[in-house]
Amino acid sequence: MAEETAASPYQSFEYNSNQVPQVTTTSLVAPNIQTCDVESMPSNIGPTATSESDLPVFTDEDIMATNEPLFKRSEPIGHSDLVKFPHCWDATRDVPVVKEVAPYLKMMFDAAHADGVQLGISSGFRTSAEQNDFWNIGSNNPAAEDNFAVEGYEYTFVSNPDVTRTSLGNAASRPNNSNHQNGIAVDLNVSALSGAIYNWLVKNAWKYGFIRAVRGERWHWEYWGDWAGQEKPEWAKHSAWGANGHQPKGMFDIVGRNHSVSLSSSNWWTSKGAPTPHTDQESGGTAVNTWIGYGNEHLPDKFDREEPGWDTA
Repeated sequence: MAEETAASPYQSFEYNSNQVPQVTTTSLVAPNIQTCDVESMPSNIGPTATSESDLPVFTDEDIMATNEPLFKRSEPIGHSDLVKFPHCWDATRDVPVVKEVAPYLKMMFDAAHADGVQLGISSGFRTSAEQNDFWNIGSNNPAAEDNFAVEGYEYTFVSNPDVTRTSLGNAASRPNNSNHQNGIAVDLNVSALSGAIYNWLVKNAWKYGFIRAVRGERWHWEYWGDWAGQEKPEWAKHSAWGANGHQPKGMFDIVGRNHSVSLSSSNWWTSKGAPTPHTDQESGGTAVNTWIGYGNEHLPDKFDREEPGWDTA
């Protein structure tokens, strides 16, 4: 789980492909998919997350840390180097992404940019100290709730003393239990551009191996692709992922096409500028399907209607 930064700073983000590792080629492998036709197939069947086969080449200048420990469900699963990406609104910060996942993210960024969509990242890999800070402000942490109930309480991040909070954040996993700590999770600027970024991701992210993985967090995406173009990393073979290690998942395997979840008002589309009426607000945030976009349409249904075959390209 993760926290999204407020929407307004994202509006000034300008993508610059020179800031991230350059791609040698971007030819797309034919995806192994299942149809998403809601009339003929079960509601949660969708395209399988795939990956590009020709990967970017990183240089030493692209690496911001080496041999970082990775965790899955509190269990150490291996180590990896970290590639730096520019933060989507804070030009003074770089966002670390695990080296084996970074190529697919880079190619997704480039594809979005080619379509006129300024995709950006606010959080990638987190250390145990960083995840502990998110847990210490997490709305699902009773101790944090008690702390912030005290008038005047302020929490300063141990991992970054420049960051302080005076109110609870979003729900967060305990340290060493978040997929931000094994490298497959990224938080993206989905609320920017009046929902255009979210629309693009819903339609295209699976092609690069990324799917949604937290029902109540439209910004949280994870890599569940097939590692095309490289051997599966040793850390992705670990039994903590399951008997066969990290395996590809379908677009709706974690966040079902039809679901209902509670959302705090700060995460409603109307808090990002969407016009009313909107389902997020009308439901009081108690029964939201988060595949619904800024324009108050269920996006997979919209794409089925307007662009049949969008999930097979």
